[in-house]
Amino acid sequence: MSELGGFSACEMPTDAMDLRSAVDGDFQLVVVDIARPMGDRINDSIEIAEEFAGRPGTLLVVCGSEDSVDEELWARQLGAWVYLPGVSSGDALMSLFAEARRVSDRRGVFQFA
Repeated sequence: MSELGGFSACEMPTDAMDLRSAVDGDFQLVVVDIARPMGDRINDSIEIAEEFAGRPGTLLVVCGSEDSVDEELWARQLGAWVYLPGVSSGDALMSLFAEARRVSDRRGVFQFA
């Protein structure tokens, strides 16, 4: 879906080492799922979200639990561009990637994630 939205996709990290390597990359758009983290490693997901939230030019999307006000507050305080509660359909994500592409283009950022 990300490719259809105009982004080049990178592989999702499969372990903590891959996750740490991903942090070294420079991305326009980062999607972090704290509702269903990789291998139930919520702390790694939170750390990656915090790392990318502070990077200029990176749009951070946080996917959280549908009924967690605390997760949404945390994401908004962190500076996430978008917070997605619950499971999103493919169409909703497609629209999100298209809008992220427009925002990135307006910012003049030309690296793809």
